[in-house]
Amino acid sequence: MKTEIRLNSRRTEPLAIIETPTVTDEVHKAAGLLASLETRRLCAIQDGRAKLLDPDSVSRLWADGEDVYVQTQNGTWRLKLRLYEAEARLDPSRFVRISRSEIINLDHAESFDMSLAGTIEVRMKDGHRSYVARRSVKKIREVLGI
Repeated sequence: MKTEIRLNSRRTEPLAIIETPTVTDEVHKAAGLLASLETRRLCAIQDGRAKLLDPDSVSRLWADGEDVYVQTQNGTWRLKLRLYEAEARLDPSRFVRISRSEIINLDHAESFDMSLAGTIEVRMKDGHRSYVARRSVKKIREVLGI
């Protein structure tokens, strides 16, 4: 992979663009590495306590009405962010939206059951099961390389 750095005094912050004829594993890894540089911790609340959560410990995030929740190995926490705001803080090579209301960490996914017609069942390592929305099936297949 070739790299190029261009100086632009009109820019206020760095911008990385990857130009490629096809999306390969190498491109995914490069994009993930760049995105992980911007990954920030999530501030969650439980029982009146605020806690900074490491994205590595997050298995899934979901919206329930106006509230957004985070499932970690140590329990469930509520976020003060909207789901799309939390998604913007997470590494897109590891976290993928499976429906309008749920994002999963691929590192915490155990298996994907594709035997169901029109959808995919995701089994997480903690035993939780989620379902990929029909509109997200194509995206998940691409992420998994199927």
